[in-house]
Amino acid sequence: MFYILFLLPLCYSLKFIQHPLESRISYVEGIRDVRNIPDSVLQQCKIHFEQKSPMLIFKNQKDITPKEFLEFSKQFDENRDEEALITNKNQSYWQMNQMLQPFDQFPECKHVAPRGNYFLKNYYGCKKLQVEPSSYFKDKYLWHADTLAHNTKRMNKITAFYVIKQPLIGGETDFISGETIYENIPDEKKELYNNVVVEVSREPFLKEYSEMDYSNSQFNDKIKFVKPSKESLSCSRVVIMPKEKSFAKPSFIISPILVQRIKGSTVKKTRKWIEYVVNNYLLPHRVTIQWKEGDLAIFNNKLFIHSSTPANNYLNNKFSNERFLLQTFIPTKEDL
Repeated sequence: MFYILFLLPLCYSLKFIQHPLESRISYVEGIRDVRNIPDSVLQQCKIHFEQKSPMLIFKNQKDITPKEFLEFSKQFDENRDEEALITNKNQSYWQMNQMLQPFDQFPECKHVAPRGNYFLKNYYGCKKLQVEPSSYFKDKYLWHADTLAHNTKRMNKITAFYVIKQPLIGGETDFISGETIYENIPDEKKELYNNVVVEVSREPFLKEYSEMDYSNSQFNDKIKFVKPSKESLSCSRVVIMPKEKSFAKPSFIISPILVQRIKGSTVKKTRKWIEYVVNNYLLPHRVTIQWKEGDLAIFNNKLFIHSSTPANNYLNNKFSNERFLLQTFIPTKEDL
C-alpha cells in the first residue's frame, strides 16, 4: 500500500509551459481535475506560483461549481481570511476592512461572481439573471488591479477566473506584469517612482465624471475635472515592494482612470505623466490570453494589471455573442 501511495504523484506528468511573451504566466499541463489532485502536486503548483509564475492557467477543467472553484482558488493565498469566506452569516458580520465580492454574487457562494454576457435561467441560485458587461467595457480597455486602493477594503492577493462559455472571436483578457513594468523603467527613474503616491477614487469613474480613450492612456480634456468627495479618496504608492523572504520583485501597479492626481502635484501634470507611463512602460508589455472553455486561471492581483478586451468584439457577432465565466477575489489578511 505504501508503495502505491508513493507512486501516485508520479502518475501526474506535471508541466509548466511559459507564455511565449511573458515568462511570469504559465500554462499547467497534466492535471485533469483540480478538485482531485494529491497534496504534493498542489504544493508543486503553489511553489511555482510563488517563485516563478504568479499566473497559472489550468486547462480543460470541466463542470466545476462555484463552491469548488472558490475552494481551489483560495489555496494559493496562505494568508487568506477564512473568517471572511464564511457565507452563512449576514454581511454585517464581516469587519469593514475584510474584502467582499463587490459584484453580483451567487446566493450560497458570495465570493464568486458571474461575468460576461449570458442569461442564467437557474444556475446555483441565480434565476433569470442576465449577466452583461458594463457599458465602459464594451468599447474600451480599463487597466486595473482588482480592489486596488479601495478606501475601506484590503486589496486581495488572489483573483481567479473559470471560463465556462467562450465566444468564437473576442472575449480575451490582456495582462501586464507589474514586475516586468518595473524592470523596464530606467534605473534613474526607479528611485523617483518608488516614492510616487497617487490619490485614487472610484467616484468620478462610477458617476461618469471621468473618461479615457480606447487604450486607457489619455483622459478626455473636454470633460471637466470634478473633485471627488473626501470619503471616496484613498492614497496608494504606484510601486508595491515585496514583503521579506518573498520571491516577488518590486511591482508597478496602477489603475489609470482611478487616479485623481499625484500627491503634491496638479491634475494636468498627473494626466500627462499617466499618458507617458501607460504608452512607454505599460502597453509595450501587454500580453493577450485567448481563453478556451474549461480554463481556470489563478493570478497574483498585486503583481498584474489586466483588462478584458472590448466586449463589442464578440457582442456584435450574432453567431457567437455569449461569454460566461466565474470570477473570485480571495479575501486576504496580507497588507500591501
